Amino acid sequence: MRKEHNEYGSGTSFLAIVTEGSFLHAARQLHVAQSTVSNRIQQLEHEFNATLFIRNRAGAKLTPAGRRFIPHARRWASVIEKAHQDIGMEDEHETSS
Repeated sequence: MRKEHNEYGSGTSFLAIVTEGSFLHAARQLHVAQSTVSNRIQQLEHEFNATLFIRNRAGAKLTPAGRRFIPHARRWASVIEKAHQDIGMEDEHETSS
């Protein structure tokens, strides 16, 4: 598994919470501290001036803004993954030449 980079860690953290249902389980999936996931989501919420999750002991529930952000986060993650693939392939060709 590739280590997450800060540039897109917020988007992948968001999607992990959506998938896993809690900040703790998302952190475990991503192999980062729960505080890292919390900080990333706080940054997103600050950026968009919107609450994305309602947090409670049972986990995290999406707000309407959070639900609207899902397709954007998925596109974001897809673009970053594609960039890594393209750049990685380019680097392999350059070093083998």
